[in-house]
Amino acid sequence: IRKHGLVDAAGVIVSLWVLVAVLLGLRFAGEQIGWGFQFQEPKFVAFMLLVMFVFGLNLSGLFEIGTSLTGAGSDVDDKGYKGSFFSGILAVLVATPCTGPFMGAALSFAVSKPIYAFPICTALAVGLALPYVLLSWYPVLVEKLPRPGPWMETFKQFMAFPLFATAIWLLAIFTKGTGEGSVTWLLAGLLVVGFGLWIYGRYGTLMQKARTQWIARATAIACICLFGWTTVKAIAIERAVSTGDTVEKFGMTWHKYSPEKVVALHNEGKGIFIDFTASW
Repeated sequence: IRKHGLVDAAGVIVSLWVLVAVLLGLRFAGEQIGWGFQFQEPKFVAFMLLVMFVFGLNLSGLFEIGTSLTGAGSDVDDKGYKGSFFSGILAVLVATPCTGPFMGAALSFAVSKPIYAFPICTALAVGLALPYVLLSWYPVLVEKLPRPGPWMETFKQFMAFPLFATAIWLLAIFTKGTGEGSVTWLLAGLLVVGFGLWIYGRYGTLMQKARTQWIARATAIACICLFGWTTVKAIAIERAVSTGDTVEKFGMTWHKYSPEKVVALHNEGKGIFIDFTASW
């Protein structure tokens, strides 16, 4: 059991090594890879908003996804150490996206400083694998874990609300990057997505006929695609509206930033203050 725990941990560590190697490879190839830069792109923010909204609806019970994934580990459990290794890989695939809000600063630093990338990601991997190792070396700890029961469904539904809260935060970022005029289109797209997923949850179950299931799935996919169209529409509408060259803030008149404006004021010998920040 202890050896299986260590092999499982090895699967976690190797998986994260591969992940950071891919990120560094993209960065050396010229891509601007970092944790914060992607939020400057409204389309990415809209995509993340869609992900949070969809998974929130999933946790709320509107529809079910991932039922086949829950048994993915069972297919390799009886295959010796290979099964334990692939269970570690599965843990990385399922769990690492959740580390973003907590590890954002460390991961950004790791990617920007390649010399520290592997040590930091190794520490993250060790932290992720540690519970598996502890439980394999001290099986008595399993008895201390909460027993499965109806409370798990309640907890699952409760966890939908943090995802909806994250979606609201992302909507605020999207608004700052595009403007208030874009909110209506984006919310309309989310409404369509919610309707499509309701169709999928209601008519896409195994209890329905195969034809009905395929129609429900196609409807959900079409609604998600329609969300992409509303997102593009929202960005295009707001970019077509001029917001003016000045804004009143902090009791002063601020000008929209441009490199030419900075050079002109610098040549005139004037001091320049730049209000530079990020909403996230």
